Amino acid sequence: MRLDDRLDTLARGLASGGMSRRDVLRAGGAAVIGAAAMTPGDAWAAVTGRCPGHRVKCNGSCCPKGEVCLAPKHKSGKHRCGCPAHKTRCSGACVSLTSDPHHCGHCGTRCASGQSCVHGVCTCPAGQTMCSGACVSLTSDSAHCGACGTACPSGQACVAGHCTTQCPAGETICAGACVTLASDPQHCGACGTVCPSGSVCANGTCTSQCPSGQTNCGGACVDLSSNPAHCGSCTTACPSGATCSGGTCSGCPAGTTLCGGVCADTSTDAAHCGSGCVNCNSLPFVTQAHCASGTCVIDRCAPNWLDCNGNPLDGCEYLGTVCPA
Repeated sequence: MRLDDRLDTLARGLASGGMSRRDVLRAGGAAVIGAAAMTPGDAWAAVTGRCPGHRVKCNGSCCPKGEVCLAPKHKSGKHRCGCPAHKTRCSGACVSLTSDPHHCGHCGTRCASGQSCVHGVCTCPAGQTMCSGACVSLTSDSAHCGACGTACPSGQACVAGHCTTQCPAGETICAGACVTLASDPQHCGACGTVCPSGSVCANGTCTSQCPSGQTNCGGACVDLSSNPAHCGSCTTACPSGATCSGGTCSGCPAGTTLCGGVCADTSTDAAHCGSGCVNCNSLPFVTQAHCASGTCVIDRCAPNWLDCNGNPLDGCEYLGTVCPA
């Protein structure tokens, strides 16, 4: 490449884009010719004495974005670019193994859809548990009812973590879920009867608009004063098993406790265990746990972690292969 072409390329590559070739030549002189072989960021540092885009200058070069200038490892060594404390280089970037869902606990360990990375462990949202690679609600998922892999028999639904043939009053089992045939646009009047696009389900019939006193909530015509799935507003759902009166949710069934919007059996529900409604599978460095008599029981720790003190509420607290004596 001719010198003029190299200088033009250098000028276009400078981070600010505000220097012409003539300005570059005046500022750097002959040194700029050598800078033509540098990266645009290093060339900018050579000409201006500073790095672009808030990048750090280290030992005459501009560190990659996100890196810092580290002290020499030895007395005779040089300062060098590297990841800041508590971060690790993965796929060319500095990441936090404790919170990055693409590198959770280890480089390349990617959390499943719906999970977040908490303390280096992929974790489902509150009230959900990882089952078969997906975050599910053990209180309502008919394929994982009360525990992962516990599927309800055909014709039953999962209600408050238990398979049952009895749905709450006014609801019917359709495809393993309790639905309201009077208003559900996917099961309007009968299981599997889907209302056409643009219509709504009112009193078990597909129609063009909701009758007086009812509100269109996603194609379902409901009474906001008494509908537990849309209590007071279309987006307000009462806890499973609770009732809606006057547009306000109230009460949980006997034997259940209100935990974060869910009426749960805290003696067996792994997502809402004990008096604190603890999500057993969100304990630090725990990959699987269950709830027995209101207490979390750890079934499996994350790789290289051990539960050594017998206290489930602090999770798997020891990093190693053998518990200390």
